[in-house]
Amino acid sequence: MPLCFIALVPPEDLKEKVRSLKEEIHRKYGAKRALRLPAHITLQPPFKMESSRLPVLHNTIREFALARHAFPLKLEGFGAFPPRVIYIDVVDPGPLKSLQNELLKVLQKDLLTREENLREFHPHITLATRDIARNRFKAVWEDFRNREFDETFIAEGIYLFQHNGKTWDISTEFTFGN
Repeated sequence: MPLCFIALVPPEDLKEKVRSLKEEIHRKYGAKRALRLPAHITLQPPFKMESSRLPVLHNTIREFALARHAFPLKLEGFGAFPPRVIYIDVVDPGPLKSLQNELLKVLQKDLLTREENLREFHPHITLATRDIARNRFKAVWEDFRNREFDETFIAEGIYLFQHNGKTWDISTEFTFGN
């Protein structure tokens, strides 16, 4: 069964800035797991889906996206989920939380169970995750906690990712219907 997740993805220039920060963390602190994915804001964490159900998933996400409008997202500063995650924070996540909540309602009708959505939604872009050595977390966080980061982008669609066995690939983009 394919492993999938659903996210927003910033434009190329911002993805490159994020990748650069991930590479810096890898060089300085050895954490490289976050380099396996392009910059993104997860809307639906990883879930397994029977291959035969993928066309239904695609149609559901397509219809959902077409009924939405593009909207701005502001990223500012850094945050952490100690002791393993460093991220770029989303400012005023209200519209994003509404989008995620609406998406989950649609997905839970026929495609996903409630158990696949138990985490609280805290929108962010991950820079380092899980492979930060516990004894290095404090150093990474001290390095990033007071740095400035201030970017805005227009969220123009939803992306379906699929795992290829080693990394995550963008499978399909579903553009918002402006």
